[in-house]
Amino acid sequence: MRKALMLCAACLAMSWTVRAGDGGQSVSVVTPEKNLTLGNSSPEKLLDAAFRQIELYDQNQWDVPKEMYDFYFKLDRLVNPQIYTEAEERMAGGGAIDQLLGTCPGTIFYMPEEDDLDIRTCGSTTSSTNRCTYPNGRYGRDVVAELDLPSSGELRISTCGSSFDTYLCLFEDACCGDESGELIESNNNDPFTCGGQRLTSAIATCVGSGTYYIVVDGASPAAHGSYCLTIEYNQDCD
Repeated sequence: MRKALMLCAACLAMSWTVRAGDGGQSVSVVTPEKNLTLGNSSPEKLLDAAFRQIELYDQNQWDVPKEMYDFYFKLDRLVNPQIYTEAEERMAGGGAIDQLLGTCPGTIFYMPEEDDLDIRTCGSTTSSTNRCTYPNGRYGRDVVAELDLPSSGELRISTCGSSFDTYLCLFEDACCGDESGELIESNNNDPFTCGGQRLTSAIATCVGSGTYYIVVDGASPAAHGSYCLTIEYNQDCD
């Protein structure tokens, strides 16, 4: 693991040449940090540089290399160990919404008539398919859950505790790709909701009564693995 971290840290400290664009032109990508080395640079600095490199890939609509994701999440575990410990405990409890057959949705949550909702579940997208793809989602493997709400209120969704670069979508009336469905909101990275995890996603919005579909997607083809999903619903919405 240390050797892999040293190699990726060296990558962050140098100029990268990437093939991109219609003409296949070479683009030089230079990270802001200089002389990043394992041992001399803190895990926090290395993690920040890796995050900015992933953001740069995303802004240019390039696929993030698997090696970069592996490097990022190894560092993230060092910096935020408690988040991953809690996620692993939740995963051991079962209740995943894994969409193993590629059907939509994989799991249905029914909302009680007069109660608020608080669902916390973990699973994996490794065996899932890319059911919700571009332009309705991303190119990663995904899982889908249906949520039936009897009244209006505030809906908060997050992927805190996930160990890959998640992308959240919220649809109304039908799953992604269905012409009768409407994309309500989507989110790639929310650096403020999950206590330091910056490649997790979050959505907070007021919704009316109806049927909604929550898609936990991967932000890039190499983004898949263990996810955690939190769904909170409050009938009061400001």
